Amino acid sequence: RSAAEHSVSTIQGSLTKTEFEQLPQEAFEGKTVIPYCTIGYRSGQYATKLIDIKEGRRKSKLATKLAKTKNILNGCGVVLWTHDSEAAPLVDPESKQPVNKVHVFGSTWDFAAEGYESVTFTGSLWAKITSHLSTIFAIS
Repeated sequence: RSAAEHSVSTIQGSLTKTEFEQLPQEAFEGKTVIPYCTIGYRSGQYATKLIDIKEGRRKSKLATKLAKTKNILNGCGVVLWTHDSEAAPLVDPESKQPVNKVHVFGSTWDFAAEGYESVTFTGSLWAKITSHLSTIFAIS
């Protein structure tokens, strides 16, 4: 997720992509890696990339680390996470306090659970996102 998306809320205990990739090798031992994004598309791409690295289909400095993992799964989206009452709460990334807000890409993607405030961005970032998504999902 972008820094702007991450600033809205994050899953408790989660790491940014940069933090994850900088972890020492021993942190990967026997772990299941579960990337997530807003709706699941980008995390699916990243999970596929990590699996390809782990299985030797793609070269990366992460190969040695990923070889130690138990599994790599797509965590889908943080929006889906809001519907799981058993899940760890979403938190403010600075204070680590629970929050009931989540980034969404607009009304088309606003599937946050009842009780959550949906936060959207406008302007050039939104234009780039919708332009990219429209090529994938034929949004009008």
